[in-house]
Amino acid sequence: MVILGVFAPIFVESPKDMGKRGSREYSIGTSGLQPETRRVLVTSAVVILLCATTLLFYIEKLDGSLTSETRVVRLKRVCRIYKYLLITGSVMFAGLVVFAVKGLLTVRHIQYAHLLRSRALADLGILLVSGSMFLFYREYLRAVRRAPPSVILAAKRKITTLKQEYDLLPQKFNKADIAALPIGWVRAASDYQRFRERAIAEYKPGFYTLVAMLLAALVKHEKHLVDVAVELTKDNVPTHEYLSLAGAALCDLGFQDEGLAMLRAAVESGPSNSSVVVLAARTPDIEEKESLSNKVLSEDPDDCDALRHLAYAKCCKGEVEEAERILNRIMELDPNNIYALECKGNICFDRKEYRKALTLYRKIKAKPVPISLQFKICRCYYSLGMMNKAKRIARKIEGKIASAYDVEIEGGIEGAQDLLAEILRSETHPDK
Repeated sequence: MVILGVFAPIFVESPKDMGKRGSREYSIGTSGLQPETRRVLVTSAVVILLCATTLLFYIEKLDGSLTSETRVVRLKRVCRIYKYLLITGSVMFAGLVVFAVKGLLTVRHIQYAHLLRSRALADLGILLVSGSMFLFYREYLRAVRRAPPSVILAAKRKITTLKQEYDLLPQKFNKADIAALPIGWVRAASDYQRFRERAIAEYKPGFYTLVAMLLAALVKHEKHLVDVAVELTKDNVPTHEYLSLAGAALCDLGFQDEGLAMLRAAVESGPSNSSVVVLAARTPDIEEKESLSNKVLSEDPDDCDALRHLAYAKCCKGEVEEAERILNRIMELDPNNIYALECKGNICFDRKEYRKALTLYRKIKAKPVPISLQFKICRCYYSLGMMNKAKRIARKIEGKIASAYDVEIEGGIEGAQDLLAEILRSETHPDK
C-alpha cells in the first residue's frame, strides 16, 4: 500500500468527482466497484461469514452433546457447511480487496487519507479474520471428516464417562506434590500445566492425555488412574510408547510385576533404545540391568542413561571403581547430569565421605528439589554433626516423607521417618 501511494500519482489521473462522498467516482475510487454492485457483494459476504460464525456456536453445542450416531452425522454435515461458508466468504472478500486496490489506482494524488478511505484495508482485515477462523479449526474439521461416526461417538463417551467418574486431570500440582515424585518425573511434572492444556485440546485422547494422567496417578498414588490412562489412550498412542510409560509408572507405584511385564512387552513391540533403557532402569535383576545397558551402549556408546544404569549394576556387584569410572564418563558428556551426581554422591556416602557426598548432592539442579534428595542432604548434615542445618531440613520434610518415592535407606519410608525423628530429638549445638 505504501509503495502504491508513492508511485501511483505518477501514472494515473484523478477523477473530477473523487472528493464527493456519494458519487460513483468515490465508490469506484474506494472500492473499485459501482455502488450497487459493492453493496450486494459486501452484504452477501458479511451474511455468509455471520452464518459461518453462528454455525461455529452450533458445532460447539453439538460436540458437547454427542449421544447418538445421528448427532455425529449431523455434526459432520454442519462442519462441512461451515467450511464451505468460510471458504466462500473468504474468496468474496479477497475479490473485494482486489477490486479496492484496482479502484485506488484510479486516484491521481494518493495520500494517507486515500489509503485509509479505501475499502481495501477493511476488506483485508475481514479476510484475515475469516482465514484465521478456518486455520484455527482446521485439525478439528479434518478429524471430524475422517473419523467414522462410531469412533467419534465411542471416544466422546469415554471422555464424558471418565470426566464424570474420575478427577483425571487436577488443575495443577503444588511444589510439594512435584517434590515427592521420583526424580525422573520431576521435570515432566513441572510442565504439567502444558501437558494438561494439550491433553484437553486433543480430539482423541493421545500422548499428552497419557502423560498428564500418569503424573496425576503418581501424585495421588492411585493405580487405577494408570489403568484408565492406558484404556483411554492405547488406540491413539504407539504400543511401545504407552506400554513403556505406563509400565514405568506402575513400577514406581510399587506394582513391580505388572509394570515389568508391560515394559518387557514394550521392548518386544518396539525395541528402541529408549524402551530398553526404561526396562533397565526398573528391573531389580542386576544381571538383566547390565545386559540391557550393554545392549544400548553397543549401538550408542555415549548414551548417558544406559551408562548410569550400567554404573548402578557395577556398584551393586561390588565393582565400585568401575562404577566410578563410568560415572566420570557420564559427567564428561554431561557435567550436570543429575543421576550421575546422585549416584556418585551415594558412593561417597557409603564410604563415609560425607562432605564430598554433600557437595555432589548440592550440585544437582532440580526445581523443586525432590524430597528424596533433601533427605540425603539432611542425612549428610546429620552425619557431619551439622545439627542446625539437619534439623531445618528435617522439620521441612518430616510431614512429606511418607508420600515420597525413591527414599534410599534401610527400612524404606519407616526407616527414613525414624531417622528424621532421631534428628529432631537430637540436642542442638553449634554446627561444625
